[in-house]
Amino acid sequence: MKFITFLGFLLLSEAAAVGLFVSCLMVLHFNPFGLNVNLILSVGGMVFGLIAGSGSLPGARRGGIPPSFSAMAIVALATGAAVLAYHYAVYMIFVARLGVEASDMSFGDFFGATVGHTRFSSLSSSRASDIGGWGYGLFSLHLVWAMGASLLWLTRLRRAAHCEKCSRYFVQVERRELMFAEPGLLLELASSLPKASAERAFQLLKMATPRYAPEFGVARLEIRHSQCPGCHEHDATETSEVHNGKGFAEATLLSYRWRESDTYRTARGDPAPQPSATGQRPAFGRRGLI
Repeated sequence: MKFITFLGFLLLSEAAAVGLFVSCLMVLHFNPFGLNVNLILSVGGMVFGLIAGSGSLPGARRGGIPPSFSAMAIVALATGAAVLAYHYAVYMIFVARLGVEASDMSFGDFFGATVGHTRFSSLSSSRASDIGGWGYGLFSLHLVWAMGASLLWLTRLRRAAHCEKCSRYFVQVERRELMFAEPGLLLELASSLPKASAERAFQLLKMATPRYAPEFGVARLEIRHSQCPGCHEHDATETSEVHNGKGFAEATLLSYRWRESDTYRTARGDPAPQPSATGQRPAFGRRGLI
């Protein structure tokens, strides 16, 4: 049932991509696959893949499908089939409009006459030239970019907490962002905290720090507390970053889990250690997050 949910969402987005591209060609007389920055980058193929694979993200979340190799292979193959479905749909419309005149033309003949004899024009010349067999190369390029772009949605789940026992994704319960005037203060706090455990997570979740303008040297620690809706296992994911003058970079990730216990319940009542105020810059805005 969970796999059917994943497949259902995926097929809906694949059908939407085919319908949208066919409409662009038949209504606007514009072939979206013809968008290329150069002979290597197929913008049209990327757009098709992003639309076609968009259903894999909500489908995987609802179905509890992890972004495994098999799941990505299914998305890529479905997108490749959708590209062929687009050309076949255009062929069926072409035959329906021409009627008897196109009754003897097979899909292979139509495919060869369109893809295999793509016409190419440049800005320096108003005349278009037939590129012959290179048209199949452009088609392969569109296909590869579409299949690759469709996988970008599933990659967003690589760091999402997933329960293998229940085959479900964890639901976020709490989130807190802590900021420090310099990386040394963050390291000082990290050394004073317990090891990865429920106690460590809840001490961080109760902590409050000033808000600093994102500028060079400012450190940030974000903690997300999630829970499996099935077995109620808890997950805490910590991400620490340092601002390099352009943005927060050099992320360090720490993830740990625990189950409901007396230790977990009493951890919420422990006082949270406060970071050192040494070297702190003037704060602005409210303190901490609600």
